[in-house]
Order: sequence, then C-alpha cells, then structure tokens
Amino acid sequence: MSSDDQEHARQLIDRDTIMPWVEVAQGARLNADVLPRLMPPSVGSLLRPVPDNPFSNMAWWCYSLLEAAADHLVLWADYVAPLKVHPQAETVHTLRPIFTLARATIESAAQAIWVLSPEDQLDRVRRYVRLAVWDLDEQTKAAATNEARAELEARRSQILTALGVTRRTFQAPRYLDMILAAADFLDGDDASSPWTSDRVRRIWRSTAGAAHGKRWTDFEFHDREPAGDELVYATPKADAISEVLKLADRYLSAGVIIFAMRAGHWEQFRQLWDDATERLMLRMST
Repeated sequence: MSSDDQEHARQLIDRDTIMPWVEVAQGARLNADVLPRLMPPSVGSLLRPVPDNPFSNMAWWCYSLLEAAADHLVLWADYVAPLKVHPQAETVHTLRPIFTLARATIESAAQAIWVLSPEDQLDRVRRYVRLAVWDLDEQTKAAATNEARAELEARRSQILTALGVTRRTFQAPRYLDMILAAADFLDGDDASSPWTSDRVRRIWRSTAGAAHGKRWTDFEFHDREPAGDELVYATPKADAISEVLKLADRYLSAGVIIFAMRAGHWEQFRQLWDDATERLMLRMST
C-alpha cells in the first residue's frame, strides 16, 4: 500500500468531545417538535393566508423548508444520540455523512431565513417569488414526461410574464448567497460573533466538498497517524464535526424562531419549547 493510501481507524470518543453533538441532536428534536405547532399562522400575522392572495403559500413554503432542515438533522440525531441504546450498540462516526446532512440542514433553513428575514413585507414577497420560480424551474427539468414538462413550462412562463421578466433575465437565488445573507441577518454588526461570513462560507464549502466526495476534504478534516508498513490510519477531526453541526443547529434554530415571529406565535414560543422539552424528557425516561 502506498503512502497516499489509507485505512480509516476507529478511535474512542470521550464524553466531553461528544457532548456538543448530543446538544445539537437534542436541539434538533426540540425544533422538530415545535415547528408543526407553529402552523397555521395566527389571524392577523404576516404569514396568514387571505382569500385570493397569490402569495398564500408562502407560509407552507417556508414551513416545508424548515421541516426539511429538521428532518436532516433529526436523522443524524437518531444515529448519533438515539433515545434508546442497546448495551452492545456501537456508533461509528464518519465525516461525509455528518457533513452531508449538516449541509442539507444549512441550505434548507437558509432559504426560509432568506425569505422571512426582511422587515418589509414586499421584500419578503419578492424573495418568495424568486424562490418559487427557481423551484418550478428545477421541477420542470426533472419532469417525467413531455406532457408534464410542457405544463410546467407554461405555468412558469405565466409567472415570469406577470413579473415582467423573461427566462433569460430572471435571476434565480443561489445557495451561497442565501446562506451568507442569513449569516449577516443573524449577526449584523456584532463584531464579537464567531460566525463571520468568511467562516460560514468556508464551512459550507467544506460540507459541499465532503458531500461530493472531494479528496481535499478527506485530507483536511482527518487526523493521520502512520501505522507501519506504509500504512496510514485516518480519523475524522472531532472539532471540525462540532463546528459544522453547531452551524447547522444555529440555522435551524434561527429559522424556527423567525418563523414563529412572522407566523404570530412568538408569545407562545417559550411555552411550546418548554412543552417539547417535557415530551423529550419523557421519551428519554421511558
């Protein structure tokens, strides 16, 4: 085996190292519990649908994005910190699945934050429409039949005409732009925040690289130790995993909070969170 080849070795993880992962896991479960209790939006809220409102789906759209974010992080939580553990159970942590699920959480939640963060309702509507048209464009590309594709293209053309743009001039949002906009919204001018745009950009590119099997993430986020006979053992860097998971948790939590605010449920949010905590503790104890 050449020096460029490697074997992934198992290494026991101590409690202090894994504790941030457990905290993220439990936070994901709490957010997933609270989120559906924020629907429907309350009467008079900024997300409450009204008759003949062409943007009546904005609440469900953002809810669906946050639900996807929670689904990804809860799937990871059920693997890394299951509520029921067999005495002989063993959990093996590998880099790429963790980074991939965290990336999906960040991208899904960032879209909802991007739509909901502006104070001006018209700005929120503009962003929602851009996101909806982009989604329709992707659905069109994935259409299973020519008939379905033609129907989707006609619907898209109607929306673009109403917006006064063409397919060529329409600018779809980009994941990185929405992720960085969310980072700026969450921290603003807080110079003391560790979550700078540069750091968030680096983390997101790392998760994308890991999800796509890029070799640079394999080398950068693993510790290597020679094991003789030109064999090298590689183990994922625990700090890198913690960093990625904390950002995913930050975006999911922020998305649920701002959704509660826009949906008119902010006054009940603390009680909803406390109730979810009690339900989680009950699940853990039974």
